[in-house]
Amino acid sequence: MDTAAYPKRRVESVSASDDSFTQQLQRCVQRIKPARLTVDAVDDLARPDPRQRWIPETLSPLHQSAAIGALNDQQRLRYNQLYALHMAEQFIWLERELVIKPLIRLLRQTSLAGEIRTVISSFLNDEHHHNNALWRLLQRADPALYPRAQHQLFKPPARVWAWAALARSWPARNQAWNLFIGAAEEHTILISRMYSQCEDCDASFAAVFRAHAIDEARHCLMDEALGLWLEAQQQPWQRRASNWILMQMFNAYYDVRWGNVAPINRLCAEQALPESTRASLASAALAARDQPFRAQLFSAENAPICHRRAQQHSGLAQAIAQICGS
Repeated sequence: MDTAAYPKRRVESVSASDDSFTQQLQRCVQRIKPARLTVDAVDDLARPDPRQRWIPETLSPLHQSAAIGALNDQQRLRYNQLYALHMAEQFIWLERELVIKPLIRLLRQTSLAGEIRTVISSFLNDEHHHNNALWRLLQRADPALYPRAQHQLFKPPARVWAWAALARSWPARNQAWNLFIGAAEEHTILISRMYSQCEDCDASFAAVFRAHAIDEARHCLMDEALGLWLEAQQQPWQRRASNWILMQMFNAYYDVRWGNVAPINRLCAEQALPESTRASLASAALAARDQPFRAQLFSAENAPICHRRAQQHSGLAQAIAQICGS
């Protein structure tokens, strides 16, 4: 992708002389590589096998739930596959709304030093590849559900869209988008690790999420470096506003009342299951995404980079503590 296609609308001179920032920025430049997750990479894989699971069972909200006993083996398999599609859609949405859009605005609105521009351009290029590749995976996995690249399962409510728009607003002065997406991107590494421990998952889905995680490990370094750069530009009132927006975004996005039931609703519609079964499954899925689950998701073991950033950034620490009940 030619980043010169994004014209600069406003010139702003920003410099960061802090040694830690300079060192992190140089590490980012040294780690730049072509994206592993691309459309061509997906096309080189076999079509996902409809007879196999597409996601490790341990990633499903209904894992170990008694409610899933109402489903037969074929229905359980279809639920697993729908949840895998839902998760891929989720990353498409996150990367488009909270990486691609703010990075494009940064390239348009600021005159950047060479290494900063190089890092942002590489980051943006990777995420365009990821969005296109994940759509290709979805369309190859379930062409009937995805005749077009259009969300079918991951449909955030209006409040999530609104907070995401605010989180990425004024991206050179508002760090909320950077801190939120840094946490979300690190979860791809955990997901890839769980795929590696799953012996009966579809090989193509596993390969896609493995490639995604390799790219995102590099992006986590970029997130940290960009975070230092952004924070250095903020006035105290801007930092307070950014932290407040970040807390609202965490609250809205990790609200269990939405997002976890779409695969269940789709399954029940496809299989003509009774409303009592749908309600039981939905209730179990919501209960599984409680505060202890979120605390584990953001633990030092499962999200070490986010944990370290939270120790250095009180706004991130407060946002995580708020959804984890700590």
